[in-house]
This record gives sequence, structure tokens and C-alpha cells, in this order.
Amino acid sequence: MKNWEDHIPSNVRNKLDALGDEGLQWEKDLNTVIDCIAKEWSLSLEQILEGGSEAFVAKCALRNQEKGILKLFMPQLEGNSEFEQQVEALRVVKGAGYVKLLKHDVKRKAVLLECLGEPLSESEYSIRDQMKIICGLLKKTWIPLDEKQELRLMGQLIGWFQDFILSTWEKLEQPCSKEIIERALLFLESRRKCLSSYQSVLVHGDPHADNILKALDSNELSYKLIDPDGILGEPAYDLGILVREWVEELVDAPLEKAIERILLLHNETGVEKQSIWEWAFIQSVSTGLFLKVIQEHGLGDSLLRIAQEWLRFEQFPVPV
Repeated sequence: MKNWEDHIPSNVRNKLDALGDEGLQWEKDLNTVIDCIAKEWSLSLEQILEGGSEAFVAKCALRNQEKGILKLFMPQLEGNSEFEQQVEALRVVKGAGYVKLLKHDVKRKAVLLECLGEPLSESEYSIRDQMKIICGLLKKTWIPLDEKQELRLMGQLIGWFQDFILSTWEKLEQPCSKEIIERALLFLESRRKCLSSYQSVLVHGDPHADNILKALDSNELSYKLIDPDGILGEPAYDLGILVREWVEELVDAPLEKAIERILLLHNETGVEKQSIWEWAFIQSVSTGLFLKVIQEHGLGDSLLRIAQEWLRFEQFPVPV
């Protein structure tokens, strides 16, 4: 038996530490769970994959000599997506724009996925071109759905954000200004008031460039989404994620880059600028606080400083 716990990615280990005893138990059980899953699904683990933040990930050989990806998710940490909702999103789309779901085990929080290529983040595309590629992919996967699926509803998610932002700010002993928290809560209430103004679609929830991988089942260069949060809501939520990404570029010109990105996203998708602006602010604050919870203070502080600069405007600023 290999000691698979020695290969847990650092990002996952940081979150396991934040979970305390529950995280320690998951790590202790990892070898046994992997051996059982490999036997039941006729897998042979070949390569441990780095870069994940919520799961142990390995490339595997399947019985038919094809390749697959085994993911074993860590226990739920507040701020991470829920396993059942990820599985439901993948089940609903059936590989259209998303990675194909081959097998899953809800009890052991394990999935077997099709093998994909390198992430968009490792390509030679500029940030602007990456955003355009992601927008094109999102537009294909924002499919209208009813509430029969086991997905997280936008109203529920807004309520979670309201509780998480305020309680985490207090637990962390107020690591940013009160004005930032008040603006985030104001924007969340604004999004709540708009719940009935749009048709709900499948929202990915975290479509950054590391979650966009090359498809290997096509002769043409194309990409697929991985790690969906499984949300039923408004497209602006996904676009707000893109505004707060590529933090190193935002730090140097927080407002100018935000305006530039939102105009690009609006032009590519037609989604209203103000709704993107509000979700971008909410995402910057909530992610900044979450990163500080898991001890990633540098990036967390950067996002909170960016939000401080964005306080200058409540309505999306018209560029001059």
C-alpha cells in the first residue's frame, strides 16, 4: 500500500488544517479509501496531479486502457462547493461543455472523470483572450433549468454570502474596513431584489482559467469546465469571478482594470454591467476573507485592498 497522504497538494493540506480533527481523519483514511475505490472501479493510479484545492486528484488507467481522473474530495469546508451539487451539475450537462462524469460515489465523495489536457491558465493566450474564451464557453453552458435538480438556488446562496461575510469578518477580528462589509451586504441585497428579473440558468460558480481544461475528444482546439459549484442563478455571478481573477494585474490598477474587464465581459455576453460590478465586489470580499481563514493572507489581503479601492463607486463607473 502506497502512502498516498504524502502526496496531498499543499492547497488541500491548508484546508485540512483548517478543518481540525475532521481533516486529520480524512487524511488518515485516504489510503484505505483509494485502495477500495481502485479495486471496485478497476483503476490503476498512475500519476498524482497537483494544483487541486478541494480534493486528492490522480490520473488513472481504466480497464479498457483509456485514461481517467480520480478525485477524492475532502470534507466540506465552509466556502467550498458541495460535492452533491458538483455531481448534479455534471450529471445534468452530460459532458456538454463540462468534463464527463464516468462514475461517482456519494458516500465516499469520489468521482471518476474523463481525462482532459492542460488548463487555460498555462496557455499563451493573453488575459483578455482567456476571458473571451471563457465567455464563449459559459454562454454555451448557461442552460435554463427548473428547480427540480439538486442545485443550489441563487436566493440560498445570497443568504449564505450574507452570513459568511459578516461572521467571518468578526471572527477574523475585522481585517478590513466596516465600509467594505456594508457595501458587500448592500450589493447582496441588490442581487436578492433582482431574483425575479431573469431566467435562472446553470451557473458554474468558479470559472477561472485553472478550471478550464483542453478537451481531448475533439479534433479542434476546445475547452471544458471542471469543478462546478452546481448553482442555479444569474450569469453575472460567473462573470463577477472573472473580474476579481488575475489579482496581480488588478493590484496595480484596481479600478481601471475592473472597468476594462466588465466592459469586455458585457460586450462578449450582453450581461448587464451593474450586476457584474456588484458580484465582482462581493466575490472580492468573500474570497479575500476565505483565503485569510485558510492562512493565505497575502492573496486575501490583496483582494480586500482591491475592494477598498472599489468602494469609490456604488454604481458601475462610466469610463471617461
